[in-house]
Formats: sequence, C-alpha cells, structure tokens
Amino acid sequence: MNSYLKLTAAEAVVYNQELQTIEPEMKDFIMQVTNEWTEMGEAKGRANMVTRQIRRRFGELPAELDDAIRQLTSDQLDHFGEALFDFKTPADAQAWLAQCVRSDRQ
Repeated sequence: MNSYLKLTAAEAVVYNQELQTIEPEMKDFIMQVTNEWTEMGEAKGRANMVTRQIRRRFGELPAELDDAIRQLTSDQLDHFGEALFDFKTPADAQAWLAQCVRSDRQ
C-alpha cells in the first residue's frame, strides 16, 4: 500500500479498517486491478527511460521506432535497455525490434 498510496498515520488506520469490511473475493479483485495498474506504470516508466536513452545516443527517433519501443512488454524493455549498449545506429535498434516481433510470432 505504501508504494502507491501516500497516507498519513490516521488515514492508514481508516484505510485498514475499511479494508477489513470488504469481502475476500472483492479484496482479491481490487488487489489484482491495483497490481495491474502498478505493472502498467512500471512498464511506461521503463519505456520512457529507454526512449530517452536511445534519443540521447542517436538524436530524435522516427515515430515508428518510438511506437515500437512503447509496445514492448516489461521484460522486452529490460532486454532492449541492455541491448541498447550494443547498437551502433538506429537501424540496429530497428533490427532488434523486428527480431523481437518475429520471435513473438513463433
């Protein structure tokens, strides 16, 4: 809870009291949705980071390359961020992304 809600001590007490009144099935659903939102936010942050890194290295990116980066999963973004150190040109990044798409289709 502390990672996504910034509550005062008094608010945390009320939050925990209210949480105890929720049915277990609903509580599980709420936690699942919250975790999905957290994962989406983390993926967006990773995409922003690798996009900034590749822009710093090669300058402005073609829109297609930027869009392709933002479509990657969290794991793919991690691998792309590591592979970025080996790219000599934006074409290397595009080739990596094309390979990633091809391997996902198989």
